[in-house]
Amino acid sequence: TRLLRGMLVEPQTGDLFVANAYYDDSKLLRFGGCNALGQRAFKERVAPLVASSSLVHPYGLALMAGSLYATTQDTGSIVGFNLKSEGLTGIERSYQFGRSGIKIAFRGLASFEGCLYAAEEGEGAIFKLCEGHVVATVPLLKPIGLLIDEHRRLLFAGSRWSGRPRVVAIDLDTHQIKQEYRHAGMTHPAGIAVDGDSLYVAEQDGLALLEFDVPSANFTRVVLEGLPDDPEWITLSNC
Repeated sequence: TRLLRGMLVEPQTGDLFVANAYYDDSKLLRFGGCNALGQRAFKERVAPLVASSSLVHPYGLALMAGSLYATTQDTGSIVGFNLKSEGLTGIERSYQFGRSGIKIAFRGLASFEGCLYAAEEGEGAIFKLCEGHVVATVPLLKPIGLLIDEHRRLLFAGSRWSGRPRVVAIDLDTHQIKQEYRHAGMTHPAGIAVDGDSLYVAEQDGLALLEFDVPSANFTRVVLEGLPDDPEWITLSNC
């Protein structure tokens, strides 16, 4: 495993999916459920040849309608794999967004009510895609990680724009920013997770995990610091 990026837990099986982003070894990894020791056994991988695949430098992951989707940083694509088949044996669909002379560099990915939300740094926006078509854009400079809070109907998005690094909470009905979360020690908010009223942010430059209060947007505490490597993503698991 090299250059690990997005990850998620599949609710029905408890399996963990991880994006392996190393260019010449781009693939999605699948690990099984937790054992008594809190460990997961490796189950399978999706590793199409880079020369003939749009799955190059994958980043964000999302589940929707029985498919696993991944954004890519190098091909301007969002790639989908059918989870209902015997293993992730091939690409089910690939949405291409590259344009001549413009590099489309996707980052985080999330899904809600049959649509995908994809962060794209070059455009400085979050794309809402329904049936493969962009139906709305939400302006946000240098967006990275995305997370849906279905209960609150909010999309949390991190921005590493140096002029205002922050995490914002976007109303999924109006696409307006309802709240923002900032801290002096947060300059590159990558991974995001929500548990009740707690918002957890993986701060890449500071090698730390930060916690905020969702309703008030107040900074709560540094949960972890001195991480051994740049944190890319976090996810909640019962392991």
